[in-house]
Amino acid sequence: MESWKLLKLPGRDVAGFGQNLTTGEDVTLTSHEDESALAYNVFALNALTGGPGIPIYHWHGKHTNKYILIIDLRGPSLEEVFEKHGREFRAPTLVYLAEQLVARLQYIHGRSITVGKLTPYSCSVGSQQWRSPQLLIDRFSPPTGAQTFAQDLNSLGELLLYFCNGFVTWEQFQVARKNSHPFTPCGTLSVFVCELLSQNPPEYPRLKLMIEHMYNSLDVPERFLPFYNNERFISARIDSSGVLFAHLEKHLAKIGCEVKGNQSCLCEMVPSSLGLILDLYYELFIRLRPRHWKGLYLVRAHHLPNRLWRDLRWFITATTKESTIKQKSFADMIYSFLTVLFETVPHYRIYWTEYLLSQAHRQRELEVDFNRRQAWVSTIRHWEMELHRLKAMPLEWLIV
Repeated sequence: MESWKLLKLPGRDVAGFGQNLTTGEDVTLTSHEDESALAYNVFALNALTGGPGIPIYHWHGKHTNKYILIIDLRGPSLEEVFEKHGREFRAPTLVYLAEQLVARLQYIHGRSITVGKLTPYSCSVGSQQWRSPQLLIDRFSPPTGAQTFAQDLNSLGELLLYFCNGFVTWEQFQVARKNSHPFTPCGTLSVFVCELLSQNPPEYPRLKLMIEHMYNSLDVPERFLPFYNNERFISARIDSSGVLFAHLEKHLAKIGCEVKGNQSCLCEMVPSSLGLILDLYYELFIRLRPRHWKGLYLVRAHHLPNRLWRDLRWFITATTKESTIKQKSFADMIYSFLTVLFETVPHYRIYWTEYLLSQAHRQRELEVDFNRRQAWVSTIRHWEMELHRLKAMPLEWLIV
């Protein structure tokens, strides 16, 4: 516990926050009902290490009669986002939520783990601006009896039904469900929600095809929807792509000059310097990504994906003489960034998968916990299978 500074203790359905005294990183604190609930969350997060949208576990224990879990810093919960949007989500937002959470459940179920109660408090958006389009699942409920994957999908259906009907509170919605209260149909999502509530075993290819059809029916120009913006991101949106490239080169040159001859100063820049670089890269990828969704794009050495990988490798190399904890701090951020690109810029997915596979090997080498090292082995296998699938795609899907 001496490595952590607890700035705000968590409450029921309210996250707290603290700071890692070694790396200076901000972290999120969550509170759990009892020791068994805490133990299951630790088990689940360790087993799911490396999964997109799965926060990294740091510490757990009892503090001031609270069972506390420390994870990566997260953004607002879906309940907070829902409240901020006047308790109403548009159809494209609901479809996006469905797509993200189906992807999460598929990965989690692939590790033979169940989420249990999926609520607007157990899901959140990322804390960094570049991670805001990615939904996180950061709370798991211990199985009570024969918890099944179908029950997790049913829980997702309940969550979407809640967002479709705009109840004042989640608790009020649950009472209404028990009392057979009539609900407003979910419009575009009606058939999809009915499928989730049917208690059928999950057929993920079919669910993803349904999501694709919903997107097509909405004619959505943007496939991702950032849930909130900070001032830095808004100002970046105003700038032209040329100005953003200039900002990127300027900051990279500045970091290089500061680090030259003073290697120790690089760790003092975490996470702000790398975070700024990732924000700029992410905005450039979103601006310059191809308009067509189908197809994988082949890139040249000077193209943006290769420029990004060149700069990320520089950061990785520059920190190799630091302590394992500090190296892992950099590696965690880079890996998370690549998972966001994998989901939101799919045109270069074959490259993101190669980079993620490389980083997964590095993460395994840096990991000191045996269980998480084993989890990284499974994650490496996951990315190897994904890379094999992408490389086996028909040549007509490859666009130069």
